[in-house]
Amino acid sequence: MNKLWLAYERFIESSTGIGLLNRENDVSFWKDRLFINFCKYFLPASLIALLPGVYFSLKQGRETIAIVDSFCFLLLPFIFTSSKLSINLKKISVIAVLYSLAIFLVATLGYMGPGILYFFAITILTILILPISYAYWSIAVNAAIIAAFTFIIHFKLLHSPLIDQFTVGVWLTVNANLIFLNIVCVLLIHHIFNSLQSTINSKDQLQRNYKNIFDLSPIPMFLFDTASLQFLNVNKAAIQHYGYGREEFLNITIKDLHPLEKRNEVEQQIRQDIRNGHFYSEVTNHVKNNGELIDVKIESDTIDYNGVAARLVLATDVTGQVKSQQAILRTNQRLKTAQQIGKIGYWSYECRTKALFLSDEVYAMFGIKQEEIELSVPSFESLIHPDDWQQVIDALTPSFIGQSHSEIEYRVIRPQLLTNYMYQIATYVYDEEQRLVKIEGITQDITESKQSQIKIKESEFNLRAIFESAVEGFLLLDANSVVKTFNSKAEKFIALTMGGLQCETGRSILDFMDASRKEQFSYRFNEVLKGKIVEYDNNYQTEDGLPYWIRFILTPVYEGNKVVGACMAGRDVTLHKNYMQTIEEQNKAFYEISWRQSHMVRAPLSRIMALTTLLQDTPFDEETMELLQYLQLSSHELDDIIKKITELTTQTADVFKMEDKP
Repeated sequence: MNKLWLAYERFIESSTGIGLLNRENDVSFWKDRLFINFCKYFLPASLIALLPGVYFSLKQGRETIAIVDSFCFLLLPFIFTSSKLSINLKKISVIAVLYSLAIFLVATLGYMGPGILYFFAITILTILILPISYAYWSIAVNAAIIAAFTFIIHFKLLHSPLIDQFTVGVWLTVNANLIFLNIVCVLLIHHIFNSLQSTINSKDQLQRNYKNIFDLSPIPMFLFDTASLQFLNVNKAAIQHYGYGREEFLNITIKDLHPLEKRNEVEQQIRQDIRNGHFYSEVTNHVKNNGELIDVKIESDTIDYNGVAARLVLATDVTGQVKSQQAILRTNQRLKTAQQIGKIGYWSYECRTKALFLSDEVYAMFGIKQEEIELSVPSFESLIHPDDWQQVIDALTPSFIGQSHSEIEYRVIRPQLLTNYMYQIATYVYDEEQRLVKIEGITQDITESKQSQIKIKESEFNLRAIFESAVEGFLLLDANSVVKTFNSKAEKFIALTMGGLQCETGRSILDFMDASRKEQFSYRFNEVLKGKIVEYDNNYQTEDGLPYWIRFILTPVYEGNKVVGACMAGRDVTLHKNYMQTIEEQNKAFYEISWRQSHMVRAPLSRIMALTTLLQDTPFDEETMELLQYLQLSSHELDDIIKKITELTTQTADVFKMEDKP
């Protein structure tokens, strides 16, 4: 049955030429559609009135009524399906047939028949399927028909049943209501059609606006079928940005814009959003036609597109933004790492709201967690060393109007009663009226530096103590022989050698020397700059006129492989020099003794030894010869003793002579 009805509908529509009508934005199109629907439903619905009417007309002997009804019923399908009549001519022909049937029924059956209802219905049908002017003409035709029947009633013509049913006055009174209803209905329906036309125009304008927004949007937009994921429409921006032609776009799916490895995941997400009807907003990756991978922010929702469930997608290219965000994140991470390495934290204080902000590194330096303390200035008092709290508070107020910044050091008491040292720089921000509105700055943990400074000071103190307690005088000279530092012993030497002149840093060592010594010192200093170690002794006199000796040692000072100065060490060697002088005098005595022994003592002994030798050749008695032998033996023994004494004296003198050398 359903197939028969569909076939019937297609036959009526094809017969009436509805396929040629495509002006959906005009009320006349919808009036034509109403006429086509009237044609569809009139034929089966009219049987409800036709069959009983024909049956009872024949039964009552009114064959004419049965014939006219049947003729009109058969004539209307002919008009509907005629290919020679235009749609407007078909409408007018239907109205004419209905008017003819209505006039016939009123004339033959009177007011009790259906004819008077047709007059009202014809006017309503006219305004529904024809322009408004035809409806007013229909009202005029109704009035003319009523006037004609009034003439018939008045003059009692045609033997109409109306003559027996109405007087002229009653007839006009009753039909005046018909005209009244016709006029009211026509005006109301006309108003409805005018409103419908305005709505259609507004809808068309809205559609045009939306189409312009879609087509001319600088942001890529496209529609795809939720079932097949096939693209249904794309705008110019999408075509230009992705590098696909319109036809290429319409032959691919939304999955083809995603990287291959993510397509299954994307399809599942799309299916889920479609089922849930969720608005989708996310940053993802798309691939252009040339293979370039871009970051896009996707915003999509489900809409009805020409009767198809579609997904409208707005794709904003955020590649640059994502790269900037990633760069910012990298920079922030580097900054955070730098803060952690440098133990530096940022803070700010809003003077009006008294809002305090601390970076994570500040909390870490204070040894607390953010959730462990209330974020306010007073709450941090317990963390600051009591002796330093006032200067921390004072740093929140400039010392004078317009002060740009301040710097302080204070101590923090961390958990386990550990004390850390903090260095703080605060910057003051003013409004146009020079009122303080904000303080911001950095805090650095300088505990290690402070501890190092303390150790360095202790080391410097120890080195200075050793430096000052040394028996030698030390001067550190740069490459231009300028004094950089010295100890008290060196200062004493300078004062002694220069008649009380005080040693000073920043002055050349030559300023503290006699003119006679400068040239020799410059030569020695240049040798040191070449990498040599030079030693020499200088003699001076005290105020009492006593001799005073100093031994100087010049040692090169290196920086890397380069000589950048010299260390000049001086030692008092006066006692040593005096000792050596005594040794020299002793040496002279030893040489004198040795000479006397080798020359003055040994000469007589040599003569005695020579005489004993001569006497051995002289004949003496046995006793004399024995005495002579004893004398010769004794002289030789004495000679050996003198030789040994001379040898020992010479060796001792040589030893003292060696010790006297520097």
